[in-house]
Amino acid sequence: MNKEPAAPNWDDFRLVRAIADARGMPGAAAELQVSASTVFRRLGQIEAALARPCSAGIAAVTS
Repeated sequence: MNKEPAAPNWDDFRLVRAIADARGMPGAAAELQVSASTVFRRLGQIEAALARPCSAGIAAVTS
């Protein structure tokens, strides 16, 4: 039995985009008006859900 994929969480895309645009978590936190620890925690949740790190992709975009 195949499990239907979950709908994308657009807030997750917004968070990853903010990290890439700001070139780091502190800048993304300021842009999103949340704490840096919230950005760090949410990125960890995204990576766990995807079962792969996002940080390598973000580094490639910001280099």
